[in-house]
Amino acid sequence: MSTLNNDGCWEEVAALAHNPLEKNHPPVTASFSPLHDKIVTFDPRNLKINVLRLDSNGRWTRQRQPLEIICAMQTELNKPPFKITNNYLLTLNNNRSATIWGFNDENNCLKVKTVMHSHVKLKAALLSSDEQHALTRDIAKNVIISGYDNNGDWVDKKTIPGCNYVDFSPSGCKLLAYLNRGAFILCNCNRNDDTLDKGQFFRHIGSDKAIFSPFENFLLSYGKQTSDVCIWGDDGEGNLINKAWIRHQGAIDNAAFNHQEDSVLTSSLNDNTVKIQSLDSQGQWQEQLVVQLKGRVDDSRFSLSGRMACALHFTTGSESYILWRNDDGKWIKHAVTIPDGYGLRGAEFNGTDNRFLTYGSKDIQQDHHKPGFVQLWCKGDDGEWIDEELIILDHRVRGAKFSPDGDYLIIHCANDLTCLIPKGSTALLWKIPARERQS
Repeated sequence: MSTLNNDGCWEEVAALAHNPLEKNHPPVTASFSPLHDKIVTFDPRNLKINVLRLDSNGRWTRQRQPLEIICAMQTELNKPPFKITNNYLLTLNNNRSATIWGFNDENNCLKVKTVMHSHVKLKAALLSSDEQHALTRDIAKNVIISGYDNNGDWVDKKTIPGCNYVDFSPSGCKLLAYLNRGAFILCNCNRNDDTLDKGQFFRHIGSDKAIFSPFENFLLSYGKQTSDVCIWGDDGEGNLINKAWIRHQGAIDNAAFNHQEDSVLTSSLNDNTVKIQSLDSQGQWQEQLVVQLKGRVDDSRFSLSGRMACALHFTTGSESYILWRNDDGKWIKHAVTIPDGYGLRGAEFNGTDNRFLTYGSKDIQQDHHKPGFVQLWCKGDDGEWIDEELIILDHRVRGAKFSPDGDYLIIHCANDLTCLIPKGSTALLWKIPARERQS
């Protein structure tokens, strides 16, 4: 791990595990705690967990564990094999138990807080972001939610049988479970007694996904067996009701809220469209923008700020549209060009939404010369998007993004140009020059 020193240079401050990449062995996983004062690494070859903490002198030191922490691989939920919060670490230990560990900074070690046992094999375990609840899911699709009661004891609170998918909301205050055939249960986790509320049941035939809006005031349900997206919200009396439908001409591939919760982006693999639905001044959801691509929608999403979005098509005849809100609050689109001979592979936004980038590569079977590019765009003084810089590289580009402060580009390149599946890679740090404003 490297940090930026006082001279503006990156220097290595801690060496994490970097084992050789081997067939059928995924790479080492590393993650910061939310406060960035701890790092957890997991080696999938020996299933060992290691923890580093930032001490008072600004040094990263390994925790002195009396016993090795072994973490089993999760097979579901698309989650890392561990969950780290500010004060706790959750690990799936073996077939029938999961452990919540507490950080003991005084003794520089982890201490067992509680162990959740199961009578049958566990497939996954989760810890809520607010650290108040955890859950396990076994091979029989039984979900057990546990947490603090009003005496401060950790107890089992609720069992949900026949559950195909379950997750906590971003805040940890709610829980969403998918049963089957478009049926969902939404539970409130705010109670401090030894039970959870019964939850609200809702159904959207053909859907198998539901997501929270950023502040959890709305839900979206959708899936590949339905051509509709449903927006769910509160009726003012605590009841979940259908607020609006968004309709496509085929299966729904993606749906998302923007950060402000006043716009929804959806895309379909069948009709090759991206739609944006927004709240009007009367609080009603209205269709604002439809983008028709020449082929399938390979990527569509909002920027982190929620004021911009992208709609991308990668294969033959690559297309890219950047969508943004003007001063009147209307969503509009801007077509982005791609250098001759290159194919588009992705787009990214900076944090303030005054720049974005696109990146891609050539077909190396046809042309090995300068096979990668990153195109940087910025907003001019007249408010229009302009081509700021074209970076042509000696290697194919696997990915590119902005640093959090927006002053750098981090470019991930493939090393070997002789094979379609390259071995090894290089990360480039590219300083964005200060742009002189027009007089």
